[in-house]
This record gives sequence, structure tokens and C-alpha cells, in this order.
Amino acid sequence: MLGTKTFTLSLLMTSAIFAQVEYLPLYPGNQWVYRGAAGQFTLAVEKPASLEGRDYFLVKGFPSTPEVYLRNDGEGRVWMWDAAAKREKVWLDFQADEAPTGVDPCNALSRVESREAKYNGPVGEFVNGLRVRYTVAGCADAGVESDLFLPYVGLVQRMVQTIAGPRAYELVYARLGEIAVVTEPEVSFGVAVDRAGLSARLTLRNTTGSPLELNFGSGQTFDVAVRDEEGKDVWLWSEGRGFTQALRTETVSGERLWVVKLPVLKPGRYSVEGWLTTSGGQRFAASAGLELRP
Repeated sequence: MLGTKTFTLSLLMTSAIFAQVEYLPLYPGNQWVYRGAAGQFTLAVEKPASLEGRDYFLVKGFPSTPEVYLRNDGEGRVWMWDAAAKREKVWLDFQADEAPTGVDPCNALSRVESREAKYNGPVGEFVNGLRVRYTVAGCADAGVESDLFLPYVGLVQRMVQTIAGPRAYELVYARLGEIAVVTEPEVSFGVAVDRAGLSARLTLRNTTGSPLELNFGSGQTFDVAVRDEEGKDVWLWSEGRGFTQALRTETVSGERLWVVKLPVLKPGRYSVEGWLTTSGGQRFAASAGLELRP
């Protein structure tokens, strides 16, 4: 069953009856996290760009194409911008039974296998998935074998070819707009930095259904450090601050958020690391990259 299956998800799925189905929602801020035996990857939709008179969105995170500009045409196709050829080509056609594809350099053709595919994974059980299979061209033990999409949610499962055989990546978290639409039950901690480098956001998420107890040895709850590209410390949030010296316990259910104002930084590349100052063996830490240009 779904760990967090909000009413929003039901609305998104039902709305497909009344409009052209969108299998890859491309809006800035949308994010998907995938996990498998071979590792993890995160997709994020970022800034739009106008290329040859058409609006595209920068999508980061696909293992084989770390950055790609994509757009939906409203007719069931996703187009990608080919910078080398200076033209667009089909990334994936959800309407054609078979069509060229640009999802992976090792894949040549896509074939819609089912529009009512069943899926049972970390984010729930569904019967209205669209499964696409791919043909591999010119690669050995590489390329995408199949993808499964949900209407208005996006990619929920990807099967890839490896030297050890097919490996699956499953969707474990999706944020569409400002709402966490689907997520598996988990405890996670993350750090995000706004593009201008003005603030860092620390997020602790507990969707297990059971309260999470955090033990602290002082009044300090978190800390944030900024390091340059050589790993040297530039700034530490707690430096010069005083905290009460008392044992305490906090309970977290759902999501807890902390926002920290960052110092004015010179142009360059930085790593922003955040962590909770818990005691008793618990460790919650994450980092995010930041690049400031002149």
C-alpha cells in the first residue's frame, strides 16, 4: 500500500479523463527520487529556456543524460532539444505504438506495450500505468529496457540493462508543485540551497506512521557548514552562538523544516552541509552543491 497517498494524487489521476494525459509533468520544482539495488538517482525540473521560439525545461538527473531540455507538446509527445544539431527531436512519444526515442543514447526505438499496466511498488499499487519498452542499438549491457509512467505523476519504474542483467529503479518520492504527492514510508533528511545562495533549507521527513524520537545533548538542534571547492571551511552557523546545556528529546511526525540564512559568499563553487546535532548514535546529515557566478 501507499505510504503517503494524498487526495491530490487521486485528483491528478481522475483528471486524466477530462484532458490530454500528461505522463511527464514538466514544471519547475517538480522532483522524483528513484532507488534500486544498483543505487539511486534524482530527477529535478529546473529553469525554463526559449530555444528557437519554443519553451523547454531543464531536466537534471537522468544517469545517461545528466542535463536535457524537454517540453510537452500537448499532443502526447515529449520533445528534447538536440544542442549539437541545433534542432529538436522526439524524446518519447506516448501516442505512437512505435517511434524513435531519445531517452538514452543506447536506445533507438520506443514501443508502447500497455496503457493499462499494473504496478505494485514502494509508492503503491496502480492499474493505469503506461509501459514503454525500448530497443537497444549499438550498446552492450547498457540502455533502458522499459519505463512505466503514471498519468500526471511521471516515471515510477525504470528497468535498465547491466552486465549483471536487468536492474530496476523504483520511485520512492515525488514532489509535484508544493505537494508531496507520493512517497514510501521512510525517515529522510535533506538539504536544499536556493539558487542565489541566500539560504539553506534542512528538512527531516518521517512518513513511517510512528513518532521519531530525537535526543539532544544541548539546546542546539542543527548546524550548517559552508566549504569551498577545496573542502576548506568558509562558515559555520553555530560559531559564536551559545546554547543551553541540557538533555532533551523532540518527537517528529510528518515533516520538520529549518531555514538558515547563509552569509554573503564570493563567486565560486561551494558545498553546503547540514546536520542535526543529535546524540545517542543517530546521524542525520546531507549536503548540497552551490555555484555562484560573477
